[in-house]
Amino acid sequence: MTKKLLTLVGAAAFVLGACGEGPPSASNGNGNGTNGNGNGTNGNGNGNGNGEADIVITGVDVDPAEIDVGASATVTVRLENEGDADGDIELDLYVQGEDDDNAEIEESQTVEVAAESEDQATFTFSSDEPGDYSLAVNGVDADPDTVTVRVPEIEVAISEVELDEAEIGLGATAVVTADVENTNADHGGEATVEFFVDTEFEDSQNVDLDADEQIEITFEFKPDAPGDYELRVDNEDADEDLTVSGVGVLEFFSPSSLVDDDGNALEDDSLVAVWAEATAYTQDNDGDDVGPYRAEGDSPQEEHIPLVAVQDNVVGVAADFGDGTFEPANHKFLVNVWEDLLDGTGTVLFDESHGQDHSLENNFTDLFEHADSQGFGMVAIEDDFAAALEDTDNGADALMIVTRRDDVAADGFDDTALDAIEAFVEEGGLLLLHGNSTFNETSNEELNEVLDRLETDFQFGFDRVTDDDKNNDGNGFEPRTSSFNAGDFE
Repeated sequence: MTKKLLTLVGAAAFVLGACGEGPPSASNGNGNGTNGNGNGTNGNGNGNGNGEADIVITGVDVDPAEIDVGASATVTVRLENEGDADGDIELDLYVQGEDDDNAEIEESQTVEVAAESEDQATFTFSSDEPGDYSLAVNGVDADPDTVTVRVPEIEVAISEVELDEAEIGLGATAVVTADVENTNADHGGEATVEFFVDTEFEDSQNVDLDADEQIEITFEFKPDAPGDYELRVDNEDADEDLTVSGVGVLEFFSPSSLVDDDGNALEDDSLVAVWAEATAYTQDNDGDDVGPYRAEGDSPQEEHIPLVAVQDNVVGVAADFGDGTFEPANHKFLVNVWEDLLDGTGTVLFDESHGQDHSLENNFTDLFEHADSQGFGMVAIEDDFAAALEDTDNGADALMIVTRRDDVAADGFDDTALDAIEAFVEEGGLLLLHGNSTFNETSNEELNEVLDRLETDFQFGFDRVTDDDKNNDGNGFEPRTSSFNAGDFE
């Protein structure tokens, strides 16, 4: 049984009548009185002379019903001798913890009560283990019948609230540490420490501290949008604000999935920069299930569908990201990718020489303007593709090939073009390929020929990624996502 500290203060003890013990016997009085018998709540004592004692328990009170570990509750046993002689009664104290199978006698004592009078006995109950304890005396339950022993609450002082990093990218997790000290020098206890972001409650932790103990606790916060955040633990502000950079949400217009080089699910997370949300699924032109990923009606899965992949200096994007497709977020994301992989700014060549429907002037003017504001130049390749890539005078740092439906499929990339692309990449040039879904045809096969030449571990799938949940702009074929791989890509 859990250890309990029980201290008798007066002339009192408890007994639980249902525990199998025999009835308490009244003590012999002086003279020639007759022995009396107790029957659970009553004990008949021998009286002085020819009288007889008749002692009963009229009530058992406990105050308070909730105590801290180490504190005590006062139990008062009210007695009445209805007989015409002095007498005594044996009181047995039974206590049963919430995890105990049976109640056990903890203490016993004999109490004397004068004839035709009322009296009371008191004792204290305490325990060094928290929990609920049932109390009773001679078959009479205490009122209340349960005493709750709890770990005491304590006052804590918060200090040294610090961020591990004051600036993080969207999708990353901020880690906040704080020192928590029990300011009570006499006893330990529990306290709840709360964490706030911009005055809004975010999380909490329960701490259990010894007297004067100090510990360090940690909170984590994953922002869902860029910006500056004020962090606080209880009433103590962090040493600095958190700054989150990056793009909050991307939108992909009619995207395909990205797969591995065998057409199976791309499971190498180190290659995936952006996934669709867990509610997205893939289908073909007729709305039938297709591909290695989640089908319509399946439960959301942990293996989300890849939409952007990066391997060395080759990037695959599952949609075109042209004007009218959720800019400026999409364009900001693209320029961030360029800057990160080029380790600075540079010149981006935009291919228009393979039958593309889209042109830089007509379909990517907003991207052009944003790139220009960030120090990038964009130049269209209208013809003589291989010569443009080999021309060292244009100072090209990146090549962007955007397809729309089957626009490139008619001509494709001949060996001269493939050789030029391969040489450009081998010399450190950044290649960005933009595919699209199979809805109304696709040029993903031609893009995969480029990826085959470069021997990448990812390719474009032949499907359409759809999200009918809230992650769209009213059309399931325009899925939105903020599922970034912050672990491998900042």
